[in-house]
Amino acid sequence: MLTKTAPTYRVMFEGKTLVDDSELSLIVQGNDVFGPNFSPTKPVVQTIELSALPGIQTT
Repeated sequence: MLTKTAPTYRVMFEGKTLVDDSELSLIVQGNDVFGPNFSPTKPVVQTIELSALPGIQTT
């Protein structure tokens, strides 16, 4: 059996790490990003930078 898992990301906002070494689910709708326990009508942040952690292949 093959199990496909999502890549792990470090989430940065204004140059600061928001989440590191943790699991985080993000929903992207247009230019808005939504996280856990947030209403889809209230975006967490408008602009974030997602960079894959070393050793993680995202393709």
